[in-house]
Amino acid sequence: MNCARWMVAAVLVTTMGCVPPVEAPADIEELGPFLYREWDAEQEEVLAAGVSQLWRFIHDHADFEAPLKDRRWSHEAPTAEDLVDVARPDRDPAAVAGVSVAGLSIWPIDDHLRAQSDPDRADDMSALEPSATSYLREFPDTPDPDCFVQDTCARLPTFNTIVRNQVVAKTLIHLNKDFRRLTFVDDEGVERRAMVARSWQEAPSVPASGDKEADEAGTSVLQSYSIDVWLEDGAQTVRFQLTWTETKLLGDIVGPDLVRATVAGGIQDIYETTDELLGEWYH
Repeated sequence: MNCARWMVAAVLVTTMGCVPPVEAPADIEELGPFLYREWDAEQEEVLAAGVSQLWRFIHDHADFEAPLKDRRWSHEAPTAEDLVDVARPDRDPAAVAGVSVAGLSIWPIDDHLRAQSDPDRADDMSALEPSATSYLREFPDTPDPDCFVQDTCARLPTFNTIVRNQVVAKTLIHLNKDFRRLTFVDDEGVERRAMVARSWQEAPSVPASGDKEADEAGTSVLQSYSIDVWLEDGAQTVRFQLTWTETKLLGDIVGPDLVRATVAGGIQDIYETTDELLGEWYH
C-alpha cells in the first residue's frame, strides 16, 4: 500500500504501513499551546505535525523584511492543561500575556544547534541574551552535550541561572529550557530539520541582590513559559519565539500591552544579536 505524500498535517509513515494523520491546528492562537503541550510527545510525528503547520503559517503571514510590528502576534494565555507536565509557580496561568515574533537568520540551523549546546560557552551564555548580565547553562543528565549536534541524542535538557537587567533592578531567574530536534515535512513534501525548545520557571524570579524588601518594591518575573522554534530553510534558518509572561514592576502587575511590546522587542534583539555572534564564532 502506497502512502500519500506527507501534507502539513503530517501523515505518518511507519514500518507498519500508513496510519491516520496527526491533527495539528492551523490557527496560530491554537498552535502555540499545541506546540507547548505536545513538546514531550512520545511520537516525534505529533510535534512534527505542529511544526509543519507553523512553517506554513510563517510563510503565509510573515514578511521578514517588514518592521517588527508586522511580524509579531498577540496570544491569549495557555490553560492549566497546556502546562500540566511542567513544574510552575502557584499562580493563575490566565494572568500571563503572550506574544510571538518571526524572523529569518542568515545562518544555517547547524550553527544554532551548536550555539545552544556548546559546553565551552555554557559558563556564559549572556552573549546570546542582550538583557542578561550573566547566564550559566547546565546540562543535567547529558554528560556529552555534543550528542545533540551530532544527532546521536534527540533531546537536550538544560537548567539555566540568569541575571537580567530589569527597569529598576537586576533579577535572578532559574529557568528550565529543554531542546528537541526533529524532522518535519513542509507542504511541498520537502523534509526539513527543526529544533524546538520549551522553557518554564518553577518559581518567580528574585532580586539578584537577595534583598527581600527589593522583591516587594522592585521588578520580578512571576511566571513565564516559552516555545522557541528553529526551522531549516536551505542555508538560512526561520526563527519563531512565543513567550507568555506575567511581570511585576515597582510592586505593580504590568499590563499586557506593555508586557507584549517589551518582550517582542527583546525577542528581536536576540535574533539580531545571535546572527552577529554566529558570524563571529563560526564564519
